[in-house]
Amino acid sequence: MNETPTAVAIMERDESAVDEASRTEPASAEPTARETVLVRQIRYFVAICSFAAGLLHLLAMVAHVDHHPTLGRAFLAIAAVQIVWAALLLIEPRRIVIALGAAATAGSIVVWIFSRTKGISWFPGLADVEPLEWRDVVTQFFQLLAVAGAVVLVLPASVHKPAGEKVEALPIALMSLVAMGAIAILYVATHDYTHHG
Repeated sequence: MNETPTAVAIMERDESAVDEASRTEPASAEPTARETVLVRQIRYFVAICSFAAGLLHLLAMVAHVDHHPTLGRAFLAIAAVQIVWAALLLIEPRRIVIALGAAATAGSIVVWIFSRTKGISWFPGLADVEPLEWRDVVTQFFQLLAVAGAVVLVLPASVHKPAGEKVEALPIALMSLVAMGAIAILYVATHDYTHHG
């Protein structure tokens, strides 16, 4: 008497077929071919944050270019980088593109922190500590969110697998650095308001 195959047996057979097909099919050259829904949404989120930060840097360029042309050109440069990065995240989201854009944005955050706390004596227009404006804080949070999202995007694929009992130290360390960046931004804001309020 023939037994009707159970649902579990059918599922195991189908999974074996899928595994066999994945081993025989060549890997796609497209960077988004095996992208999960969550990773794709994070990528879009990073692009939006980078684009918003770029627009705010354009506004900063307009505000500074008349009395500090060099500083205005610097704002224009970082705005162009962030807007182009946002576009590349949508059309060519390769790891090197993500990493370079995140590094440039992180550098912009560091420069801003120094410009609002100590000043940068060797750069025209940043020798004196400038008062904090609402645009500064909003821009930095857009940049910080973009960097945080980019960190998630460049993490190895293994972090998207079931975690089990294993504790991943690298993501914890990276997110801790992002949290410290947020604290630094808040410190600059409160420091400025304490001395100028």
